[in-house]
Amino acid sequence: MISNGKLLNTKEFSKYALVSLPTISLNSEEADRFLDYVIDESVWKDHARFVKMDKPEKEIRYLDFSADSQFLHPASLFSSTDYTKEFSDQHITLTSKKVRGAIVIYDDDLQDSIEGEAFAEHLLQMVAKKIANELDRAYWTSNSGFVATDIRSLWDGWRYDLFNETTPGSATMLDASVGLLGHGTDFVDGGKIAERNAATGVWQFKYNPMLAAMPSKYKANGLKNLRFFQNDVVSVDYIEALTARSTPLGDAALLGNAQLQYSKVPIIDVPLMPTTYAATDLTDDGLELSGASVYTDVVLTTASNFIIGLQKELTIESKRAAEDEANYVFYSMRVDVALENPEAAVICCNLTHS
Repeated sequence: MISNGKLLNTKEFSKYALVSLPTISLNSEEADRFLDYVIDESVWKDHARFVKMDKPEKEIRYLDFSADSQFLHPASLFSSTDYTKEFSDQHITLTSKKVRGAIVIYDDDLQDSIEGEAFAEHLLQMVAKKIANELDRAYWTSNSGFVATDIRSLWDGWRYDLFNETTPGSATMLDASVGLLGHGTDFVDGGKIAERNAATGVWQFKYNPMLAAMPSKYKANGLKNLRFFQNDVVSVDYIEALTARSTPLGDAALLGNAQLQYSKVPIIDVPLMPTTYAATDLTDDGLELSGASVYTDVVLTTASNFIIGLQKELTIESKRAAEDEANYVFYSMRVDVALENPEAAVICCNLTHS
């Protein structure tokens, strides 16, 4: 039997690749190592809360004050009704769902590999990158509308939660098309992230109304604790608008000399956030489409409001395919996603882009 430790040794891997490897459950240390690879390859590495789960379910305590609560009271009038009603004490339960994937390793790659002992390490990094890319897409887009063969059908993704969650609060929804009933004044001009008003010639940036719509208590710790998340094509439109204004800020953005931001809020590019949504009325989750559907989202929220649960239950097994002169290595892992506080988010929908 090949031990867990030998899995990461090229010579042992080469030896056992000639026959089917036994099913291997990584021990805690090795599972941590592999999950670290996945986290490192994720766009969300520094902007989401990763939770490593020892079991299929894990409760995370969510602590916050009730909306519009008052914490301090005159001492002479302070009573039990004040401290039993103002504090919101809730739990978020992560329940991991199992996903599987496979990678093919050809005999020639093992025999002729110039990486030597680094081959197994490189293999794990390749697998981790592929896993991270597919999970990054799923974190945002998942909902029950996808076909059962798509991993995005397994979870209620962050976008779905922003549209549908009502507890502990709901997200603020803004319409970039300024055509929906009750949303005609969300922005001065509809369309892209930045539009130049034809009448006044003034540039209007949709980031500003989003910041204004964010509840004040989530801005109390400073704007640097907030994030704008968007597809990089939206960032390109923003940079083009900045450069059109012929300012030093526009030049710096065009040259990539500084972290892209609006005011003091960092802008984070998430390439796998879809740009082909159909127009939404802000009451549904919407599936990514194609063709004439050219809408995308920008979400403003607090750092680490997004939660990713990765369970330390990783198994690896293989199947020899002599006809291909290859070994197929199968990976399985368990994942869940959650949104800590929908109220601490403002989402701009129906945004067009170049």
